[in-house]
Amino acid sequence: MAAVSGVNGAFYIADDGGTPAEFAKVRTWSVDVNAEEVDTTGFGDTGWRTTVGGLKSWSATVEGQCDDSTGWNELWENIGEEVEVEFYISEGGTIYFSGSSTVVTISPTTSVDSSGTFSATLSGIGALTYTTS
Repeated sequence: MAAVSGVNGAFYIADDGGTPAEFAKVRTWSVDVNAEEVDTTGFGDTGWRTTVGGLKSWSATVEGQCDDSTGWNELWENIGEEVEVEFYISEGGTIYFSGSSTVVTISPTTSVDSSGTFSATLSGIGALTYTTS
């Protein structure tokens, strides 16, 4: 597979069961997927730990610019609420992650010498789907 530039990546969001729409001015997003390890070590395991895979979870961080056109208030209005999200590696492309999540933190930031920015953290609800078609 050839490398894909992130310059056309995108983040989509929807609340209340709507169709996800592009969220403007997002500059970066990251998705973290985790699987717990369940220790199955017993007395007869000759000193070596044994484990099996346990519960899986995911979370995401989104960062971007705050202005009237970004719709960043979509996150603000949904703090603590469930939203549908899609994370595109290349906008309009066929490689993306999607799932339901709760908006758990929003951190707007500004300084005298730059535009206002925000970061938000999402906590996954259920499975995260990876699509490549």
